[in-house]
Amino acid sequence: MRGPKALAAILAFSSLAVVPTAAGAADVWLAELAVTLTATKNVAAKQLRYVIGVKNNQDDTGRDIVVAFTPGMAMPPQSLSVVSVSVESGSAQCKTLTVGPVKMLVVKCSIALLQPVGTDPMGVRIVVVVSNPTNGPRSASVQAMGIVPDVNMANNFASAQTP
Repeated sequence: MRGPKALAAILAFSSLAVVPTAAGAADVWLAELAVTLTATKNVAAKQLRYVIGVKNNQDDTGRDIVVAFTPGMAMPPQSLSVVSVSVESGSAQCKTLTVGPVKMLVVKCSIALLQPVGTDPMGVRIVVVVSNPTNGPRSASVQAMGIVPDVNMANNFASAQTP
């Protein structure tokens, strides 16, 4: 098992976050992460701009969230590179990785805490700019997973395509 499915399996295995509150008592925290992905193409600059949105639609704070963004495959693999990663709202630590024998490019962002939308309606917004030397079509995807159980996993994945 590889990629997003492996990440989901690992996180599902350790999915209960029990937080002690009072002597002998514990609360089970729930999150409802929702991720979005939009893409725009700058033909003149030969770049793609991706905007990743991560929100928590539940009442409890999301904890230890990992966002994995894959801007797609390129042949040769060296022809695709991350130009910049910035966090426009919220707080996240991001790094770029090259994974596996095919040199898949992944941007991994860690979010320690994600407040509910009632407290933080913007959530976290991450912008990734990727080189696109051939100006060819690209398909990108993003997945968000956290240590707190998620009541709706269906909206933890998003994809976007550029012509």
